[in-house]
This record gives sequence, structure tokens and C-alpha cells, in this order.
Amino acid sequence: MLENYLNLVNYEKCTGCGACMNSCSFGAISIQEDEFGFFYPVLDKNKCRNCGKCKKVCPILHILNKNTKSPKCYAVMANNNIRTKSSSGGFFSLAAQALLTSGGGVYMWCCL
Repeated sequence: MLENYLNLVNYEKCTGCGACMNSCSFGAISIQEDEFGFFYPVLDKNKCRNCGKCKKVCPILHILNKNTKSPKCYAVMANNNIRTKSSSGGFFSLAAQALLTSGGGVYMWCCL
């Protein structure tokens, strides 16, 4: 486990989404990789001002559940060759391929 892990939620429940880091006006939170390759928020206690913004934006602390009683559910599974190279289980590759085949386009937006 990371030494200065930000203990907003249980270590096993944290998704490493980065919402806490992005909400911090003081740059007190960074996202770092643990020994198993998972990403978690790490707190620099010298920069933290205890403003609470990180707690307000955490999706684990504030679960938004607007499910219907009978939700439609879809599953996608790519072949092993695609799935082992993909963080999404291959979904994006399959969706992009379907869009391109039908005359659509796929664009990536990045802000550095």
C-alpha cells in the first residue's frame, strides 16, 4: 500500500479516478501507482488545507444511483488478441471499428 494514501475511502474501494486530485486547488493530491500497478491518490500533507473539496467529489463517498427497476443491460467481449491489449476489455476497439465501418469517425481529444 502507498505510504501517504489519501484515506477518503477504503483502499480496496478506491477506483483511482482522480476526481479528488482534480478538485484540489492546492495541488496536495497526486495519483501514484502502487506495487500492483493500480493507481491511488496520495496526499502531500504540507500542501493540504483541509478544505474538503476532495471528499465532496469522491464518487465512492457519494454514489449516484439512478438505476431503473428493469435496466437494459448489454455485454461486449472482444477476442483475446484485442482484450489483452486493452484497458476497456476491448470495447473501445470494437465500437471504433463499428463506427468506422459504417462511415463514422473516431476522434481523440487531449489537453496537455
